[in-house]
Amino acid sequence: MAALANFSRFSRLNRICAARAAAASSGMALVSGRLGDAGIDREDAIVLPLPMAAAAEALDMFDRFDAIDWNNYPSAWRTKKNAFFERLARHVDARCRRAAAAQAELEETTLLALASDEAHDVRKQLADNCDAVRRLDSALLCEIAAHDERLIESLAASLERITSEAQDDWLKAAAAGDAALLVEKAKALEACMRAAQAFKNAHETHPDPNVRERLMSALDFPTSARMNFLHMSGRIGTKPKEERWRFVEPDGCVYALAFMREACSEAGDGSGTDMLDAIDFGTNAPMVFLEVRQLGRFLRMVQALKVPDEFLVRFAASGCAELREAVADRKNLPQPVLDLLKRDASYDVRTALLGNDDALALLDETDVIEVLAGDPLLLREAFEYASPSGRIKRVLHKAFDDSDDPGAREILAALDAED
Repeated sequence: MAALANFSRFSRLNRICAARAAAASSGMALVSGRLGDAGIDREDAIVLPLPMAAAAEALDMFDRFDAIDWNNYPSAWRTKKNAFFERLARHVDARCRRAAAAQAELEETTLLALASDEAHDVRKQLADNCDAVRRLDSALLCEIAAHDERLIESLAASLERITSEAQDDWLKAAAAGDAALLVEKAKALEACMRAAQAFKNAHETHPDPNVRERLMSALDFPTSARMNFLHMSGRIGTKPKEERWRFVEPDGCVYALAFMREACSEAGDGSGTDMLDAIDFGTNAPMVFLEVRQLGRFLRMVQALKVPDEFLVRFAASGCAELREAVADRKNLPQPVLDLLKRDASYDVRTALLGNDDALALLDETDVIEVLAGDPLLLREAFEYASPSGRIKRVLHKAFDDSDDPGAREILAALDAED
């Protein structure tokens, strides 16, 4: 019994420590405001300090959802983005460094810092990052691998991918008949193959037979027949255009992750409007802009995060239905947000609102009928597997008792049968 009591106490202490860690400030914040020449204008900006757990979830989006195509990232913001990841690569929390290791176009100093990171998962993320692997020499690649079989296999796979891409680029240059470009691509291909061969040679006597086999298969480069197939199939694409519209709302608002000059003792508490002095809004300040659609994913991942009303109102007025739908799922929505969402043109947003019992309790009869908009399929979508309160059932009857749709009558009958 004593051992069981000690185990229970140990588990409770672990949970308390975990909760404290989740509540600790990350030194980062979500910032929103209208876009100016230098970035976000300070005049109408709002700030949401992020606890460490929420910041880690936000950073995890970059890799988990392949959230930003850096080829499309506006060039005017790249200095701020590079400064952000340079600082992130030296963050005390390994989750932040791992997020930095997944990004393309990292500065050389950032790459060097990550290549020598003590955390295995940080180096694993860097090993899976083809853009980073392409820019590191074979000695640094061996340092990243550190004789670990998982890291060796990840680096071998990345080397295979970048070499295949270099071969594709060489074929495209040959087909175009551009002599200067052909020389450039041939040098790039030679550099890739040389790095891959050096990495392979460094591990050819590795004691693990699985590693040796993986190296042989991964670095067995494409044959001429496959290269010709890639050329004929036109698989080589062109660089996409910058797509600033992914980041900017119709009213000109943007969202970004930024570092705070001074970490808050209780991040996420309060409106955040008094935190403007803690954010650097300068031209080259460390800041990475988020695509608007990412905010919906972020809100779903951090359901427990207290989000100030001013942020929720801005989210609810967003042009992105995915973000508005995520807002409609949250508890304790303020009245201005409900007023926006109940009139939303998006079917999915109104479905989410009808599935939110907390929100339904705050909507009056007229509001609920307005959300339903006389749509029997929305009635089925929202309430076929739900158990609404007696008040909501009465509202549904008022909205659909006169409907000619047999599906609507079927749902009402099924709800009545639960009583």
